[in-house]
Amino acid sequence: MFSASRTQFARLCILAVLLVSLPIAGTIDASVSPEQPGVRLAATLPCNQLTPFNANNFTSSTTIDNQFFPLVPGMQFVYEGHVNQGGQSLEHQVIFTVTDLTKVINGVNTVVLWDRDFSQGVLTEAELAFHAQDNAKNIWNLGEYPETYSQGKFTGAPDTWFAGIASAQAGTILPGNPQVGTPIFLQGYSPNIGFLDCGQVASVGQHVCTLGTCYDNVVVVDESSPLDGPATQQKYYAPSVGTVLIGAINDPAAEIMSLVSAVQLGPSGCASARAEALKLEQHAYQVSKSIYGKTAPAQSTGRCDTLPTPTATPTASPTPPVSPTPTASATPTTTPGGAPNPRLFLPFVEKHLPAAAPFDGCKDDPNPASAPNYPVRIVKVNKATEVVTLQNVSGTVVSVEDWNMCSLNGNQEHDQIFGTIAPGQTRDFPNTGGSRIWDASHRDDGALYDATGTLVSYWVDQ
Repeated sequence: MFSASRTQFARLCILAVLLVSLPIAGTIDASVSPEQPGVRLAATLPCNQLTPFNANNFTSSTTIDNQFFPLVPGMQFVYEGHVNQGGQSLEHQVIFTVTDLTKVINGVNTVVLWDRDFSQGVLTEAELAFHAQDNAKNIWNLGEYPETYSQGKFTGAPDTWFAGIASAQAGTILPGNPQVGTPIFLQGYSPNIGFLDCGQVASVGQHVCTLGTCYDNVVVVDESSPLDGPATQQKYYAPSVGTVLIGAINDPAAEIMSLVSAVQLGPSGCASARAEALKLEQHAYQVSKSIYGKTAPAQSTGRCDTLPTPTATPTASPTPPVSPTPTASATPTTTPGGAPNPRLFLPFVEKHLPAAAPFDGCKDDPNPASAPNYPVRIVKVNKATEVVTLQNVSGTVVSVEDWNMCSLNGNQEHDQIFGTIAPGQTRDFPNTGGSRIWDASHRDDGALYDATGTLVSYWVDQ
């Protein structure tokens, strides 16, 4: 979910070099699958499991109630944003549905998630993902089956992996008790396809606003794929909701996604999602016999039948594009299913921002809740070196000429904020005013204003 397709051969080549050269962070059996005889990679990875995987630690594995990423059967999340491809900023939409299916992987019963990615309204990927929660409320990823499409045609599923098959290892999506300072942790690893994802808690207790809705006590997790370079994807998890924003740092794709709808499907919509996920699984058994073919079939829990029937008439829900029907290819295909019936959507209630006072020369402390943190947000302020880090979280280039950055404890202005920031780009702005303005010994929040004097972002010093 929210990740670019992998280039398998290139990743395998880089993985072989990376694992030989990196300092030891964790030791894992990295032998590849029987499909690649004679190839064995070194056993060193840049991140290891947050806690050692043990199937006995998953007593109620399909009850995923981690407060920052609850996965309740029948919940459907719609994300919209932009991603840079081929020098163009393309519209990107993801529809993420929690089914009432479960599937046993590596001795653990997992929840089956159905995920569809659309680029410019055209289906590019349909995926089944398999998550479980351990007794410490750590949420694990135990496998993925992503089908890719080009112009409506099925092109393959080369990035399929499951923990316990072909030396693949499960990893943690989100810790049960996320804390800054937790070592970087493995999110998933498969030497068979050259796949390696790592995560680290970047911050907690954040106030984040996106598309007019604000969230408190947000956890930010930095995710990286060491085989793909230095790019970092940032995921923002809000209590009782889940992922509300996805950003990027040092990533040419500059994928920015925001939650636009979170709804509980009724029995009919949930059952339809289940049926489409089962169709995708049936196809998986045909096209991935050496990996998916080694797994037990998904099972229905019947949870869809117990959901209440929606009675409200939606008024502000997005209408997802219709999924194309893949045409015939060398490998037998199935239709991954059309987009859900818009009538099954309930409106996502927004909390509108309070009015913000205009820039007054850094004299007053504005209301943090009035900052949209869009199109630019304050990533951090290094008070010791007096460097402000800003990120463009929009899909277009933003000019920050004549913008103002305030140190609110001393009511002073940080010099200079200037130039432009590309979509997804992060830039550092050192204070060039000559004298120190940031208080390194006491709390000193920051506020960013655009050239019209409008509050854009607020940074809470913690």
